[in-house]
Amino acid sequence: EVVESYVDFGCVLVKNVEGARPEVVNMQSLAFCDQTNLLTGPFAIKHFYSPAELRAMSKKGWGSEANGATISINDLILKSEDYKHKKEDEKSNPTPGNYIELYEVHGQFPNWYVSGTDEEYSNQLHIIGYYHDDQGNAHGVTLFKKKEPKLPFKFLKRDEVFGRALGFGAIEELFEAQTWTNSNEVDMLAMLKHASKVVYVTEDPTYKTKNKISELDNGEVTTIQQGTRLEQVNNTPRNINIFENANVKWEEHGNRIGAATEALYGEEPAAGTPFKSVEFQAMQAQSLHKWRQGKLAVFMDEIYRDWILPFI
Repeated sequence: EVVESYVDFGCVLVKNVEGARPEVVNMQSLAFCDQTNLLTGPFAIKHFYSPAELRAMSKKGWGSEANGATISINDLILKSEDYKHKKEDEKSNPTPGNYIELYEVHGQFPNWYVSGTDEEYSNQLHIIGYYHDDQGNAHGVTLFKKKEPKLPFKFLKRDEVFGRALGFGAIEELFEAQTWTNSNEVDMLAMLKHASKVVYVTEDPTYKTKNKISELDNGEVTTIQQGTRLEQVNNTPRNINIFENANVKWEEHGNRIGAATEALYGEEPAAGTPFKSVEFQAMQAQSLHKWRQGKLAVFMDEIYRDWILPFI
């Protein structure tokens, strides 16, 4: 899971939860965060809980007035809805059961957010929920809030991008090559559609009125005026090779960016290529992957030492 997030999104966010196994946070579940440095500012993780899952969270103190709750878990469940919200300009997704939309908010806030009137800042955790009344108005409620001595997250970027919260992902690396490949494919399809049309040309001005070509069956005989000709227009797509060659170049470009040489993904080398040459190329191509693998190994080692060993 760490590797998949690391490659797809250019980063991985891991959360220390109860139990020995940390949780990899899906980056698409982030509701908001600092766009330049994810862990330095407040950020929220969006969750959808079923009634049974939410009731189980009462063991952690959710829904208790002693932990700053403004509504009980059962009251919030009664107001739950049978669909999941999407963006304002999109339709919601209906669901077979009821779900409760909650936001897990982490960050530094004034102490009076939790209790008292102290203006000093501290790390805090807030569990915020929403429900809609009969008029469709949204109401915010708190299920849990407390100070958080230490942020229970670790974050790793794949390739650092200055001034950006996320790293440079493997999918993003191929945006340019994929965009122009798609453009070439669209142009090739338009050319092939044009070439697939069967068009005739004739010097006989009366031919079209005498013969309905679109209704002819195979083998039918038609006539033209003496001294005139009838032939098919040559609309062969002569330039299609240009687009095919461009696609090959973009594929090679994408392979170089991703360090995906022929030797690594199993392509047979050209006839007469020395074995040692292929072996050396494969070793060189693996160097970028080994470097990134090393970064992941150090990250996993840190998780093991800081979270798993103390748990054991």
